[in-house]
Amino acid sequence: MSSATLTSNGKIAYNFSFYPTIKNSKNKIAETAESILFDMNKPSSYSNNIDLCKIISNEKINAISKLEKNWNGNGADRFSKKIIRVAYEIIDNLEMQPEIFPTARDSIQLEYENSSKDYLEFEIFKDKIKMFSYKNDGSEETTKDIDSNQLNNIISKFYERQI
Repeated sequence: MSSATLTSNGKIAYNFSFYPTIKNSKNKIAETAESILFDMNKPSSYSNNIDLCKIISNEKINAISKLEKNWNGNGADRFSKKIIRVAYEIIDNLEMQPEIFPTARDSIQLEYENSSKDYLEFEIFKDKIKMFSYKNDGSEETTKDIDSNQLNNIISKFYERQI
């Protein structure tokens, strides 16, 4: 996936590789979220993590924008400029960055998993956002359309903290 560090001279060094699969990504999402939550006790570190995570997310969107036709081996089209622009705008406004994946439906999927292994997903289309979530114990599953201005509130509630 991605790794990034803040060097002693204040520059960001990161290695980025993009894999359009979701297998094994859920553990990484939880680890990332927990490391950000842990570092919240250090305000400057938290701020650096947020900035660094946004840079990594933007690099992932950039990588998706460069995928060629048939990028998935099943005839998927290239991503439209509009969906890429919408994804950049959404990522820029998120307080907690997700794992990011392309779909073959000209949409971009944002995924979160909390320490309880509950799952939250947003599928970003040009003109709408679909949310899907489920609790790991199977007690609740939700699918609905949402507005982009609801994202941070939903994510905050998912992690049971205020952003």
